[in-house]
Amino acid sequence: MSRLFFFCCALIALLMLGCGGPGVAATALSGTEAEMHETGTASLLAGSKVYALKWADTEAAAELRQQLPLVKTFTELHGNEKYYKLPQHLTAADEDVREIHKGDVMLFDGQYVVVFYQDFQTTYRYTRLGHVEAANDLDAALGAGDVFLTLQP
Repeated sequence: MSRLFFFCCALIALLMLGCGGPGVAATALSGTEAEMHETGTASLLAGSKVYALKWADTEAAAELRQQLPLVKTFTELHGNEKYYKLPQHLTAADEDVREIHKGDVMLFDGQYVVVFYQDFQTTYRYTRLGHVEAANDLDAALGAGDVFLTLQP
């Protein structure tokens, strides 16, 4: 029953949100973070909650967009992130981000799509993929443990 519910939610969201168009805007980020450019938007579906995802201006983000929709189980890690290992590497441009913010979507090791739901400092290097907008309740929407997520155009 649970899988059927998630499938129906994903299907409804795909039908309802598949009509979005790309935009172009810039958002200045603080500290040592690189400038991100909105090269389009997507949606992140977590259970019944839908979030807007603003893409980073990176080659990896463009490559991931070509693979959407991505409907997968993301694995819990460290109480602050959910990840999915892609079958093939994306073009990484890792940077020392130092700070992770709730809603950041990053590429780790060229192959792991990571959705962060807590703010924290890090020494790991990531390639920016995007940022989930209005992510205040993202931790509650993702819940504990592994979670079924849909990234859609």
